[in-house]
Amino acid sequence: MTFSLPERTINVLWLGLLGLVIIFFFSLLFGAMRIEQEIRSGVDSVLHNAGYKRIVTDVRGRDVMLRGKVASDAAINRSLALSRGVEGVRSVQSALDVAPLRLPHLIIQGDDSNGLIVSGELPNALHVDMLLKQLAQAGYKDADFRVEISTEISEPHWINAVAGMLKLSLDLQSLQIEIGANKVSIAGITDDSATYQILSSNFSAAAEEVNLQIVNRIATVRR
Repeated sequence: MTFSLPERTINVLWLGLLGLVIIFFFSLLFGAMRIEQEIRSGVDSVLHNAGYKRIVTDVRGRDVMLRGKVASDAAINRSLALSRGVEGVRSVQSALDVAPLRLPHLIIQGDDSNGLIVSGELPNALHVDMLLKQLAQAGYKDADFRVEISTEISEPHWINAVAGMLKLSLDLQSLQIEIGANKVSIAGITDDSATYQILSSNFSAAAEEVNLQIVNRIATVRR
């Protein structure tokens, strides 16, 4: 005697099996996506905390590819080592390019209303905020601020010296301070030779404290 299921029952069973296959497939898919997201977040976090902000993380399964720019070959090796230490990572490869960071620069100019025009490039919002605090500390809270942010810029080691330089320059007319390439250029006009000597000495000391070479363009104009 041959036993056979009704066609409708067979169709229901096939549909049920198909449904199980689909559920299994999507569970694997979403599980893989969750793992990739956790790995990407982990790698991004360790790289960001280490200062590698120009790296983009590409994750396939448990394999990681690093793309973007770093400042040196040593930075490539360091970023690879950090990424390999993230939990869940199976392998890490590099497609990173070596592109040294540009030096930060800043131009501060006096305007006709005894205010300031501030322009240049800094690496991030933190340094912009530090600069704004330096300006406020020197009495220029409402300066015309035109500084841009670029991730291609290195960190300015001199940022905390800006307020002191501005305070020294209060007696200068036609002020211009330019900081960049590890030097600071000071230009302005004073009508007193004694003031010139004092300013020159004080500016040199302030520049030396933050390892900047000074270019003194202060002029003395007798009235």
